Amino acid sequence: MPLYNVFYTAAASRQFRRLPREIAFRVRDAIEALANNPRTFHTEKLESSPHAYRLRIGSYRVLYTVNDPAKQVAIFRIAHRREAYR
Repeated sequence: MPLYNVFYTAAASRQFRRLPREIAFRVRDAIEALANNPRTFHTEKLESSPHAYRLRIGSYRVLYTVNDPAKQVAIFRIAHRREAYR
């Protein structure tokens, strides 16, 4: 049973739909795993925000925030690594 509710912002949802099919499957699986543990050893905290994290999936990055009291993970950006931090 998932501990956290994972949802996408409108921008992240558009970005996910534009991913190549094989990458989209890998990204979806990694995002679903965040529902059980949003802070795995594959993630890294971003310096720009106190609650933002980065998940690496090959050359793509998933940027998200964690709201522990509400048990929510908000995916706010999915992009290639050269564009993810702009």
